[in-house]
Amino acid sequence: MKVLAIEIISNSSAMLIIEGNKTTFNITNLGKLLSIPKDSNSIKDVLEFQTNFSMELQNQKVDLVVICEGGGDSKKKRVRMEFAILS
Repeated sequence: MKVLAIEIISNSSAMLIIEGNKTTFNITNLGKLLSIPKDSNSIKDVLEFQTNFSMELQNQKVDLVVICEGGGDSKKKRVRMEFAILS
């Protein structure tokens, strides 16, 4: 199984690939591949992020995507980025 794990950090998305099974697995840190300009609150930039994320999903050919969702401290940009990923 190949899993893509994502966490939104500020204006970018940190990603890991976890491949294998529960006893034999490999973790690859993809780093912060995708982001939105730091000072942007534009929906256009969120949609561009979503498009780029979709292309990354197609390239990685993962079986499952997991996202670390924000709690009570979520800012508007983070929530929009999480929604872009989930949709």
